[in-house]
Amino acid sequence: MITITLKSNGRTVKRGFDPGTTKNAAKKMKHMRPAMEHALKLVAVGEIDLFGTEGASVGQVWKQYTGAEKRWYLPYKRKMLGAEKPMLRWSNAGGTAPASGERLYPSLAKIGARDNIARAWDTGFEFGSTVPWAANHQYGRGEYHGKYRIPRRTVLALSEPTVREIVRGMQAYVFGGTMTLPNGRGRR
Repeated sequence: MITITLKSNGRTVKRGFDPGTTKNAAKKMKHMRPAMEHALKLVAVGEIDLFGTEGASVGQVWKQYTGAEKRWYLPYKRKMLGAEKPMLRWSNAGGTAPASGERLYPSLAKIGARDNIARAWDTGFEFGSTVPWAANHQYGRGEYHGKYRIPRRTVLALSEPTVREIVRGMQAYVFGGTMTLPNGRGRR
């Protein structure tokens, strides 16, 4: 039995499957790095959805702009970008492509981007961001220029569909299938 343990946003999810007793499956289970690299891509795709739905894709809809944000932050964002949305994006266009100068979103939505953490090995993977204010949004801590406390808006979490796709990718790897990304976003 293979047990997959995924930890995200303070939550632990366990899934498992029986690979059978074939020699090929046993050999592949010792070298799961390709499946772990595929899982990293799935997490990045999930992050695109998380930002696009303002947290709804993981069941934690972001708190809308607070009164203090409307007073202190939004005038600056409107002046610089001409827009208030999308939230937690330094962009006025939305979409999935990162805007020039944007840091938080691309650090989570694009593997290999500046500030992105994406590491895989035979038995696991690590995904995250080194953007200094990412944790402030994730946990609702810190302040914006001393004007107000940053509200909690989860920026890194695994949705249930992403968890299912990670498990499917691992099964496909062990059994010799094709690991695919959802919504036609590529294959491995």
